Amino acid sequence: MKAVCLLSGGIDSPVAAHMMLKKGIDVVLLNCSYGEKPAEKVLKLRNVLGKRITLYSADMTPCWKTFAEKLSRKHTCLFCKRMMYRLAKKLAKEIGADVLITGENMGQVASQTLVNMAVNDSAINMFVVRPLLAMDKQEIIKIAKGIGTYELSIHDAGCCPYVPNEPSTQAKIEFIESEEAKIDIKELLEKIEFKTAKKN
Repeated sequence: MKAVCLLSGGIDSPVAAHMMLKKGIDVVLLNCSYGEKPAEKVLKLRNVLGKRITLYSADMTPCWKTFAEKLSRKHTCLFCKRMMYRLAKKLAKEIGADVLITGENMGQVASQTLVNMAVNDSAINMFVVRPLLAMDKQEIIKIAKGIGTYELSIHDAGCCPYVPNEPSTQAKIEFIESEEAKIDIKELLEKIEFKTAKKN
């Protein structure tokens, strides 16, 4: 089975990818980036996971700017994650994948409460696997150190400039959908192209 795994530069998503690779899943990585290319450390994380693993990047800058200008500020993380899900589904359709993998860990940040994860899931009709969902953070860090991704993940761990000061942790799907109706989601999706990172 082939799966698309959302890969950030953080600690969790490389561990999630590693766990599914161990289960024999054919994992393809997708990094939603600032700019046309993934950050250097994302490329290094891919190489640790497996130099032959395909890494795609998608420049989400137009989306973030649109969300910041037109939609509810406190829900930015949800709009962003829902768009990442949609991009993952778009890529999955192109490459013949059936599953989305994320590094989400319950309650860790605003978009990762159970309520908000349910809101995120409603953006796509696709099976979402969260291998780290109920793990303790120290368990995740231990695995990250064991597979050699931890030091890379914590290096230059900059904060997203679009994170609101008081993000919503208990969003209502009706509100999120009414906000998204103010923008053209389909047009945004069509504008974003996937680029394949070089394999070393």
